[in-house]
Amino acid sequence: MKIIGIKLTGIMALIFFLAIPEIGYSACNPDILPTKPDSIYIDNQDGTVTDTKTGLMWKQCSEGQTSTASACDNGYVNTFTWQMALKHTEEVNSSGGFAGYTDWRLPNYRELASLVEYQCVDPAINSFLFPHTMSVLAPGLIKGYWTSSPYMGRDVSRAVFSWVTYFSTGVTHPALRSETNMVRLVRGGY
Repeated sequence: MKIIGIKLTGIMALIFFLAIPEIGYSACNPDILPTKPDSIYIDNQDGTVTDTKTGLMWKQCSEGQTSTASACDNGYVNTFTWQMALKHTEEVNSSGGFAGYTDWRLPNYRELASLVEYQCVDPAINSFLFPHTMSVLAPGLIKGYWTSSPYMGRDVSRAVFSWVTYFSTGVTHPALRSETNMVRLVRGGY
């Protein structure tokens, strides 16, 4: 009987720890100073956050989520191929935009990387201002966030790749444009 209890406890703990990235709680190292503290952001109280260092305004929630009291807890995160992500951005703007703005776009490589919080993982982002940022959609299903930046490899076959930032670790890698990933829209620029 005791063995069953230990196994069930272990299984429950494993399920709990696998679920943490899905609900948006970061694991942060207190020995590392925050690289993206709350103080560099302005919560505009309309579902957007402004980065005072870059001047970029971000949608607080991933596409598909909606915000209630800055929580991003309604809806389900949508995934898109790269082409679908570009089209979705056009649709957001042509259907009235968001928070009074109609110039939303996919961020470029550098812009999206500017959100990475190197003190944390799962997700590697300021999870207070960007709550419920997904890094794992289901156990074993890690997805990233598209950038508008094409991957410029050494051969022509690389023309089918674009850069994706994975907020599970904060790393940016090229991904096939036919893969599906998540989207966080931005406006403004460097």
